[in-house]
Amino acid sequence: MTDAPVIANEDRRPLLLTLAPSHYCERARWALDLQAIVYDEKRLAPGAHVLRVKR
Repeated sequence: MTDAPVIANEDRRPLLLTLAPSHYCERARWALDLQAIVYDEKRLAPGAHVLRVKR
């Protein structure tokens, strides 16, 4: 095993949809950071996130 960070393919980066008050989202972000996984984050407003997630 190496300690080098994992660099995701630019087109295949995971998209993390987060809600500001959610501790579940915070834990997901910590887990990705701990594993050095490169991701894009999209912060959603509570309530308005339903439209985005259903698509």
